[in-house]
Amino acid sequence: MVEATIYLDNDRYPRAKIDPPFELLESFLVADMQTIESCDLILEGIQMIESGALLNWDSTGNLYTAILSPLIARIENAYDDIHACDVPLNDFKELLLQWREFTMKTRRS
Repeated sequence: MVEATIYLDNDRYPRAKIDPPFELLESFLVADMQTIESCDLILEGIQMIESGALLNWDSTGNLYTAILSPLIARIENAYDDIHACDVPLNDFKELLLQWREFTMKTRRS
């Protein structure tokens, strides 16, 4: 299970504090999930996997590639082969839903 604390930093930007071994997800959220639309795109990919419409799905953002399969979401740094994180798909989905809800409530005007 991914334990995350989502908060606003001093400049009122959303941030996340996530415990090991999933701490790579902190920078994934900040770098690649900057908009509601970014979250929705990956949530749609998860829905297609869960429905059985697709066996695999991937998307590359600003810094990371999300590779989804029925059990695992793999987050890889798009610029190196060293930094990656495997997360149970359902945990990843719940984290994205939390992040999306938080960012919707705290949008900067």
